[in-house]
Order: sequence, then structure tokens, then C-alpha cells
Amino acid sequence: MLRSVFCLLLFVLPAAAQESAAFVAFRNHIVNQPRVLTDYSADKERKYEFRAEELSAKEPFLHEFGFFTANQVTLHGDTVSLKGERAAIIRNPSTHGLAAAGIQSPMSISVVVKDGTVDEALPAIEKLLFWSSLDEAVSSIPDYVAKNVPGNYVSKTQTVAMCTDCGPGKHVPKSDGIVKLDVKEGVIPPKLTHQVDPEIPASAHKEKPTRTSVRIGLTVGSDGKPTELWVILPAASDYALEAAKAVSQYRFEPARKDRKKVAVRLNIEVYFETF
Repeated sequence: MLRSVFCLLLFVLPAAAQESAAFVAFRNHIVNQPRVLTDYSADKERKYEFRAEELSAKEPFLHEFGFFTANQVTLHGDTVSLKGERAAIIRNPSTHGLAAAGIQSPMSISVVVKDGTVDEALPAIEKLLFWSSLDEAVSSIPDYVAKNVPGNYVSKTQTVAMCTDCGPGKHVPKSDGIVKLDVKEGVIPPKLTHQVDPEIPASAHKEKPTRTSVRIGLTVGSDGKPTELWVILPAASDYALEAAKAVSQYRFEPARKDRKKVAVRLNIEVYFETF
């Protein structure tokens, strides 16, 4: 006689990891709260490491004065992940204060904790990742950018004095698209020697024919290469990224003062037109 022996195997599933009170508090303090990143990154993805009470990461490819609003904050092992939307900060014509632009783009942030426990690191991570207030974010913008984005901000009255040539319809197009800035007396401006046309964003092919522009601020170094790229005149993020990619490949004969090569700031207008 054949007997069938059935073995009942019981698998005990591990209980779901309990979120600590510190992480829940961190998440609740971050989610759906517009914050300004301390590095003003406009990159779609940012990866940081937390070590010795400091955050480290590669220099952002592109900077912009904008809000990041997390809609999801999760913890996987020693990695804190934030996913959400980023939007440029612009002048609100109704209130004359600052507001997030209507055009948003996805952004993800991850922080790997290398020292200590995640719970211990969370307060420092928040402090190092975001400015504590909009006033602090505005006052910390580099001087060469603050005069253009979004102008001179007066925190007490919540008003913005826009620079006269930075608003829509105030473009100053030239043959090379350059609007010269911060070229002081006695400085011979840089000359553009190599220009690259921007790629049309993939998203543009789904839109109606349009003509738009992005103004990118940059430093032309003493080696003639662009660095420290900032979005000066906001546009849809895909356009801003493609404009920055093109401008990063520009090359210049460096500016000179007393026959020595010097670094200067420039604004460059990059135009897009789809049919």
C-alpha cells in the first residue's frame, strides 16, 4: 500500500519593520512642505552621503532658486529617500511676494547614512539639506545670481524688485545670445569661440508649435570653460536642462584684465522653436 505523507510547513513571515518615532516626525515635517535646497540644485536626481555631521555630493550640474516639495519620504536600511516635485520661485504679480511657478518637474533625493544611526542623523540631515526659512534661502543666494533671480527681495515687506531685463518679453537677444554681466572697467569681455545648438526636449514633440527661451547664468573661467550654471529666466525643466547641456559645451576666449585671463559672469539666452 502506498501512503502519501503530507508535511505541513509553516512559514513565519517577519513582522513589518516598525518606523521609529524620530523617522515619523521627520517625514511629517518634510512631506508637502515647500523647501529650498541648500545647494539650490535643479538636477532631477540628487544623491548625498551623511558622514561626520556633513552632507557630501557631487556639485549640481544646474542650479535654480526653487522649491522642492516632497510627497513621499521612505527609509530603506540606511538610506533616506525623498520623492517629489521641484518648481522655480518667481514673483507673484498679485501679492508682489514670492511663489512657486506653475510648471513643476519630478525630483528625487537620497541620503545614505554612513555614520551612526539614521534616527540620530535625521535632525542634521534636515538642517543640512534645506534652508530653515525662505529669508535664509534668499539671503544665501550667491551675489552674482541674487541680482537676477528673482531680483532684490525685501523680506520684511514680502516684495520682489525684479531686474529690468529678466522678465518675460524683456529678452536682449544678440547674435550669440549673450547678455554680458559683471564685466568691470578695464576688463576685456570673453569671446565665444564654440557654440552648440540645444536639443529639442522629447516632451516638446507632444506639444503645440512653440517658441520659448531659457536664460542661463554661468561663470566663464580663466580657461574659457563654463561653470556654475544657474537658471536665470525659468522655463519648463526639460528646456532648462537642454539649454544647460548646450551651454556647458560652449567655449570662450577668456576675459582679460591687464593682459591676464580672468573669470567673469555671463547670462546666455538659449532659444527653442518647434514646428
